[in-house]
Amino acid sequence: MAANGSGAGSSQVYVPPFNGDGYNLWSLNMETILLSRDLWGMVEKGYNEEEEDEHKRTENIKRNAKALCLIQQALDAKVLIRISQTRNAKKAWDILKGEFQGCTKNAAAQLHSHRQDFENTRMKTGEKVQDYISRVLTVVYHIRALGEELGDPAVVGKILRSLTPRFSHVVSSIIESKDLSSLTIEELSGFLRGHEGRLDVEHDHMEEKALYVKGGSPREHGGRGDRGRGRGYHRG
Repeated sequence: MAANGSGAGSSQVYVPPFNGDGYNLWSLNMETILLSRDLWGMVEKGYNEEEEDEHKRTENIKRNAKALCLIQQALDAKVLIRISQTRNAKKAWDILKGEFQGCTKNAAAQLHSHRQDFENTRMKTGEKVQDYISRVLTVVYHIRALGEELGDPAVVGKILRSLTPRFSHVVSSIIESKDLSSLTIEELSGFLRGHEGRLDVEHDHMEEKALYVKGGSPREHGGRGDRGRGRGYHRG
């Protein structure tokens, strides 16, 4: 468990102990936790162990210990042993990264595969907007976990280009009226889900109207026929 960050009131955050599998997602989780406690810089860049300013040196030692503690608490015992000989958070992180992220060639192959997935992903007919966006974001998170910068504008553009034709009207409207460079994925999702909701309501109304027309006429004809037969029987 990664817990109790830099502040006394910090809430505890549970991270499944890393056992050697899924390093990229684990490191993404840990980076976010360390950032939230203002400790990521200590892990990413380290600190000057020979700092002359005594106050800074003491503060750095404390922050290093906190960062190392968070890392150690998020490791399975068999992985923890790998960093048991270091008391430096950056060195511990680099050891784990070097061993579990894989060789550069393997990481490059994974990144290439995820990039292809990103480019080739398309919305399926009948698929809900939220489900499609979730599929796209899953690929995006894999790419980002491998260190690739993939900002919201690129993801927004990808989503707009790959929707089904039923969204053509709202896509044109968004492109014409919004600044795509600042439009967030959350905002885009809201616009698309709103449009999807209106389309669904219109579709339901059309179905109800079609059923009414199809089912109403025979009842009307049948009603007149019954009345006609009734009058004929009465006259007989």
